[in-house]
Amino acid sequence: MNDGNTALNGVELDAAPMTSGAKSLVSDLMALARLRIVAMVLLTMLVAAWASSPGPFLWGQALYAAVGVGMVVVGAIVFNQRMEWLSDARMERTANRPIPSGRISPHAATAMGATITVLGVAMLAWSANPALTGLAVLSWFIYVGMYTPLKPVSVWQTAVGALAGAMPALLGTAVVGGWESPHGWVLFGVIYLWQFPHAMAIAELYREQYAKANVRVAPVVDDSGRLVTWLTLFGATALLGLSAAAARWGEFSTPGGWALILGAVGYLVGSLWFVFRRNAFTARWLLRGSLLYLPLACAAFLLG
Repeated sequence: MNDGNTALNGVELDAAPMTSGAKSLVSDLMALARLRIVAMVLLTMLVAAWASSPGPFLWGQALYAAVGVGMVVVGAIVFNQRMEWLSDARMERTANRPIPSGRISPHAATAMGATITVLGVAMLAWSANPALTGLAVLSWFIYVGMYTPLKPVSVWQTAVGALAGAMPALLGTAVVGGWESPHGWVLFGVIYLWQFPHAMAIAELYREQYAKANVRVAPVVDDSGRLVTWLTLFGATALLGLSAAAARWGEFSTPGGWALILGAVGYLVGSLWFVFRRNAFTARWLLRGSLLYLPLACAAFLLG
């Protein structure tokens, strides 16, 4: 009887690490996929699809596209981390990611990224929407083939990366074929310009870590701060101009137009505060403001 209990206890003790290991692997795979970023991308795509739809919104079509696009996005994110794992290991904020920490090997990440990318592209190609499939592949290439290699080379990686970040607006437009609607194009511009102050705030907060990892962001390249000022104010002022123009042309309802304009005004105020008093405190507030602005902008498009 005691022997049976001992054997049973032995089985339980042996099984516990396996269960813990499986949970740890799932957690690492989810961390590698960066699901919060994927969710933000898909939300933006669906907002663009809703706003630019020329007819009744087809939820089945949109959700199918979201699954395929989501897979391509995950593939791009995995490849990005695979390519950057050495520089990630030098930065405190990224050193504990699955690849630099050694929990997932670079070869396994390559296999995962390639597999999920191919499956996502195949799923989109099966939908017989060549514009959507082509834009998804283009987005992947800009992010993996252009933005990621530019990060240790040129400060202009910010402008290139912003292109990839804004592509969900066009992907959403492609889902419904709403190319005649200006909403998808305006949302593309809004997200593209929004990223400049957002990226400068992050770069300022982690300037020393970026320098250690040889990531050529503006605060690392230009100690004078002029480049940071230019990029921040370019994005914020152009965003306000685009928002005002879109509202003025009557492409938004009154609540949607005002929400877009007031959000852009607040973003510009935060950007001005940051460039005139550039430090960790103002950078952190600008970053928080940027994260509040994006859902406000999406709400404006839904209202519009």
